[in-house]
Amino acid sequence: MSTFKFPVWGTQGGGLVRAVSGKYIFVTEPNCPGLTVGDEMPEEWGLAPANDLARQEDDSQRETELGFKEFFDTLILARKEGRITHEQALNFFPEEVRERCG
Repeated sequence: MSTFKFPVWGTQGGGLVRAVSGKYIFVTEPNCPGLTVGDEMPEEWGLAPANDLARQEDDSQRETELGFKEFFDTLILARKEGRITHEQALNFFPEEVRERCG
């Protein structure tokens, strides 16, 4: 296998992809008729980090996700304890969420 100087992921349908502008693009031939190098990976396919750079990026994403969970747990607790108002809590969410929960 080639050594890539960028993060690559293995796909559910075979082949390796890299992230380009928010999409995953094949850098090796997938095991799927009709798809080739340079094509976009179908969104419903799963991914797994295939090199150290992708594993580091994956770990970084997990840390961010854990940070969000801790943030929301703290936000909910502050609301339950009366340290912030319902309106103040809603200010952390996009407008469409505030309209549904207001």
